[in-house]
Amino acid sequence: MAAQSPSFREFEYNPDAPPAIVGELTVGASGTIRVWQDGVELDLPTSGCQELDSTGKFAWSTVHLPQPLASREQFHWQMDDDQGAGDWGDLVRYVPGGDNMMPEPGQSGRYIHPV
Repeated sequence: MAAQSPSFREFEYNPDAPPAIVGELTVGASGTIRVWQDGVELDLPTSGCQELDSTGKFAWSTVHLPQPLASREQFHWQMDDDQGAGDWGDLVRYVPGGDNMMPEPGQSGRYIHPV
């Protein structure tokens, strides 16, 4: 699955098969992405986008988004290339099971309760 611009997409959080964000930029250019959540730009571990077979469509994996902290989260993204072209979109990530998601290791207070 891919969240393609500029439509508003919703995708299910699945760390084993993360979808990609796909934007249209200049064929043969170098693309990068910026992502915001709640109006705050995220510090991404990688922002490089890969062109798909010289089509001008560039992809970036959502595996690089932070771990979910809520059952539904909204993001805005902007993809730009070194030729001045840009693309953007919005998406919602949801976690199956709602707010009953398994906590990350080290967050034992969320799942170990005193008797």
